[in-house]
Amino acid sequence: MELNNEDDDRATPRSVLGRRLRRLREAADLPQRALADKVGYPHTYLSRVERGEQLPSEALA
Repeated sequence: MELNNEDDDRATPRSVLGRRLRRLREAADLPQRALADKVGYPHTYLSRVERGEQLPSEALA
């Protein structure tokens, strides 16, 4: 049985925060790595937050 990824697009707090972070980062014309350097987090962590796979830490939020 094949899993449908459409269920992953539900508006969860994680996905909402992730999309907002990505929109703000892109509006500032910053690549993920540049933002990661500025805020002191690994770019892989920011990527997971943007994809809604992980909630941001309180400090990042």
